[in-house]
Amino acid sequence: MNVPDDLRYTKEHEWVRVEGSHARVGITDFAQDALGDVVYVDLPAVGASVAAHQPLGEVESTKSVSDVYCPVAGTVVERNAAIEDRPELVNEQPYGDGWALVGDAGYNKDPITAQGITDAFRDAELLANAVHEGLSGTHDLDDALAAYERRRNEATMPDYRMNIERARFTPISTTERRLRSALQGNAEATRQFFLTIEALAPREVFFGPENMGRLMASVRQPVSA
Repeated sequence: MNVPDDLRYTKEHEWVRVEGSHARVGITDFAQDALGDVVYVDLPAVGASVAAHQPLGEVESTKSVSDVYCPVAGTVVERNAAIEDRPELVNEQPYGDGWALVGDAGYNKDPITAQGITDAFRDAELLANAVHEGLSGTHDLDDALAAYERRRNEATMPDYRMNIERARFTPISTTERRLRSALQGNAEATRQFFLTIEALAPREVFFGPENMGRLMASVRQPVSA
């Protein structure tokens, strides 16, 4: 059974491939083999919102009809038109041309920190400003909305990348180990660090060269792994 090691898998036998800020989704080799010959695939339309761990479509085979579950929350930005015309691609190339859809992956925030709602307020303000610029004639509406999307993604990317690295259990870097050592016993710096991580303080201040240089100077030698 084919199990590529560059993918993430669910217990319902879907796979996810992270591609920048998007997630490509399909069903596994095991799933297609269990289904038998696939004759029809039903997928949500582009623009549809999908919820994590909820059905997003169906795969019909000569044996049965089975739900396909969405591994992550997000918005559908692309669906595979090829498998509408050739559903057998799901059997022939489950990790290749038989993929199902691509989503603009959502990301979850810890409810204890209320970061999700602060992000929502931030994005709402950015969007309101963009719409105002477009409708007032200050900028072309399409350009203003494109700028909004770019600003939103720039604000979101640091947390998104950090969550991806955590999910991969990537060992922390020497710089991060030194930073943690520098924060130990420094209550004010630790407070500013967590305010920054939770988006309650600007990242460019804490992680700026001046502040980071001052913190790192307090660590005489790199911390061993």
